[in-house]
Amino acid sequence: MEYNHTPVLLNESVKYLITDKNGIYVDATIGGGGHASFILKTIWPNGFLIGCDKDRDAINVALKRLREFSPRF
Repeated sequence: MEYNHTPVLLNESVKYLITDKNGIYVDATIGGGGHASFILKTIWPNGFLIGCDKDRDAINVALKRLREFSPRF
């Protein structure tokens, strides 16, 4: 399945969200993983991201897109 979504306010949201680069973060609407990918690129190797979504297809897309960040995701 292809999942097209353009993250909005990406830089701004991550700038104000990431307060501890070793922290644990939650993306409660993981969607296609756009914000999640940027968060995972921003936090340090000890940081962790939990992703949730009601849409099973979106979760599957995010899992594929973000597998390079395993086991931090």
